[in-house]
Amino acid sequence: MTEFTNTAERSAEETSVEPSLHELFNEATEWLQYSRGVTATLSDLVHEADAIDCKQMSLSLDAIAAMTQAALHLVSEAHAQWHHARAGKA
Repeated sequence: MTEFTNTAERSAEETSVEPSLHELFNEATEWLQYSRGVTATLSDLVHEADAIDCKQMSLSLDAIAAMTQAALHLVSEAHAQWHHARAGKA
């Protein structure tokens, strides 16, 4: 699932360093903002359209689902990292 993350596209020497919680949450927020923007745009287009192309609608909804999934994946990674850090302090 790392294909969604910009943090996974780092240079070879940076890949050994895990992204921080801050970086993961920031990137998740970006994906959710993209998803929200596409949803709002799609909603406006559907509201103003005389006819709806079901194939295009399906592709748009798939894109929204993929962006939302990317954000959920990043939040999941951050959550696991946070629990791992807390367990190390105990």
